[in-house]
Amino acid sequence: MRKLQEEARLFAVWLFILGAATTTALSQTAASGVSIQLSVSSININKSTKPTATITVRNESGSTISMGDFHWFRLELQLKDRPFKFCRIDECYTATLPLGEKIIENGSSVSFVAKLNDFYWHNSISSITDTNRPKNLFTAVPAGEYDLVASLSMGRKDVSSDGPTYFTARSNSVGVIHLTKQ
Repeated sequence: MRKLQEEARLFAVWLFILGAATTTALSQTAASGVSIQLSVSSININKSTKPTATITVRNESGSTISMGDFHWFRLELQLKDRPFKFCRIDECYTATLPLGEKIIENGSSVSFVAKLNDFYWHNSISSITDTNRPKNLFTAVPAGEYDLVASLSMGRKDVSSDGPTYFTARSNSVGVIHLTKQ
């Protein structure tokens, strides 16, 4: 009886490991052939400036992709020197960008300019959102020093049948951004 219980436990552990390994094989967190470059018009952001970010998406995936097929495309303000995977409440803020249906052929890139104060910014950790989505950079994000990053998410159907099931791409980090409430 004892041996049977031990075998049952080992079988349960084996199933867990098999399930975890399968899940890992079906998802991938690093982008395959898609890169993002980010730059800003000024690292000093306040109400009197018109801060913009220039975002360039480069496609080396082997297939044509459509910007409209991304699951999301975001700008993220992260409190200086905080790793993005470990954000706590009131340390990271996100704005989701509408991208339209631009097509990016393999081997080419698309650039666009985003006005940072034209988006709805919300606390990345909180699930509370304002359904009106007001332009709120200076009311939602506290004054401070931040790193700015652009990221996108894309699935297999958007690239090719032999590509990853899901991946994200993150840009270079632009820091230190000085946000003041003036």
